Amino acid sequence: MKIILLTGGSGDRVWPLTGKKRHHQYAEVLKSKEGKPESLLQRLWSGLAGADLLEHSSFVACSEHAAMIRQQLGLETPIIHSPRQKNTFASAALAAASYYSASLPLSETIIILPMDLYVGGDFFHCIRSLPKLLRDSGAAMMMVGTKASFACEQYSYIIPEEGYYTGTETHYDYEVASFHGRPSLVEAEAMVHQGALWSSGVYAFRLEFMLHRLTELGLPVHYEELYKQFHRISDQSMEDKLAHQHTISKSVVVYDGICLRLGAWTSLSLRATL
Repeated sequence: MKIILLTGGSGDRVWPLTGKKRHHQYAEVLKSKEGKPESLLQRLWSGLAGADLLEHSSFVACSEHAAMIRQQLGLETPIIHSPRQKNTFASAALAAASYYSASLPLSETIIILPMDLYVGGDFFHCIRSLPKLLRDSGAAMMMVGTKASFACEQYSYIIPEEGYYTGTETHYDYEVASFHGRPSLVEAEAMVHQGALWSSGVYAFRLEFMLHRLTELGLPVHYEELYKQFHRISDQSMEDKLAHQHTISKSVVVYDGICLRLGAWTSLSLRATL
């Protein structure tokens, strides 16, 4: 298992909390167990450490983000370098090429984790279970969803298979019937009423899955070559490039706990939530 943390976000939604415009995942708006200010990045990294997952974890970051990551986490923090900031698909593809160049087995599970997640401690047990759940599901890609408690235009929605709604199934993962990226408020209200899940932005897939996507796009699968041709990778999210694709078999793990995307919240709701 390899966990890839992806950078991103301009900080537009949360800069009023810090008094200056800054990438929101580095803003020290939280408090540590010791009562000291800490960022979402530090909280997430601490959670991975507590679950003994640090040895499996790395970042994908351009030079600007790499400097901020190492300033907060230390100079030895593992980072896969990208030429410049792009959306999540390009970063995930570059990470896969890096692991392939390092002779990682094609069957290895790659887990994509956004850096702007605010989660409960047991969330990392969910992360640890993904390789086995992905293997058992037979799906090409697995997502993590949480119960949508209200309609929000800032979230993407996952519609699981029918068994989830009828309560006829007792397991924690389901086939994905459909995926909807940031719908209108009216559409979101209808999906919430139906029992849809919010997408956490967490994805799991085997290394060979992403390498196959690169080959289909006519892109190299080795890190150094892909780094040189990074400009050729479309600046799209994992949602737009993969989750929306009907030809890709997908499953979803239902996580029953705290899992919020900080980037999808306004500064007002952040004050009330965090």
